[in-house]
Order: sequence, then structure tokens, then C-alpha cells
Amino acid sequence: ILCWVCLGWVVSNRKGLPKDVLKEKLQKGEMTYAKQDCLMCIKWKDTRNVLVLSTAHSADMKQVSVKSKTGPILKFKPSAIIDYNINKTGVDHGDQMVSYYPFQRKSFK
Repeated sequence: ILCWVCLGWVVSNRKGLPKDVLKEKLQKGEMTYAKQDCLMCIKWKDTRNVLVLSTAHSADMKQVSVKSKTGPILKFKPSAIIDYNINKTGVDHGDQMVSYYPFQRKSFK
């Protein structure tokens, strides 16, 4: 089986996602996953549910230091989420910048 290396978040109503992963209720910091061939679907709950599809990661958690109001705290995150946060630059950052400035629409006035 030939697989490309891909990683990205996905919305929960996307067609084809495993139903058992979507229906599972998680507490803060918990993770569940399903794997089919080389594609893994990971659901992790932090402040909200996060769904990630990856072909390059396993379902392991790593300890990271996170900023908080009281100072840095240690937290466990899935390795796919950590990798996504490190490498997201172009698309997410560009979408964020565009959302701040409304663009002009053509009109017939």
C-alpha cells in the first residue's frame, strides 16, 4: 500500500469518518482513535473536541509544557497535534489574516 504523508484537522460532519470515534464522549485530556490501512483518525478533547487525520503518526501522547495564567504547566497531547501546531504556517495563518480585513465585493450600484 502506497501512502502519502498527510496531516490535517477535519470537521466532525465530514463524510467517511468512523462513527465510533465521533460518538465517543471524552473528558478533558483524553484521546480516542481509529485506523484503516495507513490513515488514522484521532479525536482529542482539550477545551473542545479536535479531529485530526494523519498518515504519518501513531496514537501516542507526549508531554509538553503549555503557557497558562498561573505559569507553565505540563500537559499530554497527541503527537499528531504537536506536529500540526509546529508545522501549520501557510494556510491557517493566511486564513486568519484574511478574516481580519473584509474584502470588497463587486456590486452593480
